[in-house]
Amino acid sequence: MNLTVFFDLADPSKRFKEDIKEVLRLIGRYTEYFDVILGLNENEALKVYAALNDTELFENICLEKIGAYIFENMNIGELVIHPVDCCITVNKGGVKKQKGKVIENPKITTGGGDNFNAGYCIGRRLGMDIDDCMILAMAVSALYVKNGNSPSFYELIEYLNYK
Repeated sequence: MNLTVFFDLADPSKRFKEDIKEVLRLIGRYTEYFDVILGLNENEALKVYAALNDTELFENICLEKIGAYIFENMNIGELVIHPVDCCITVNKGGVKKQKGKVIENPKITTGGGDNFNAGYCIGRRLGMDIDDCMILAMAVSALYVKNGNSPSFYELIEYLNYK
């Protein structure tokens, strides 16, 4: 079993494109030693795409295509993009998308992405397939956003059983 490393970029909005490209190159160097997963929220995916593609234009480009472009232009094993309403993964097997549930009256939003990442990593560590990892990640994030704290194992099971 190879070791896996999961990278979560901090908000790159105020960074120059060259800075973003440099950190992406550094992340890619880890593939020599680890299975590398890069996790991005929607804004981060757009900024990374703009840096790699030297563009600022995003009209009529869906996140699946942006994800495929990022994956093809980086040296990573897997890309995970998590907008609020779905999850997109890209790896050598292709692009996958799972719809999620949008929480109408969130108690908190800051930290939702971190909880998503934790759920995804737990799923991967447990050996779940990609679709189940996406569902688990979205459930962990949804419960965090809904309740204002990370869910317990039992809250997670209840949520997934009623979904």
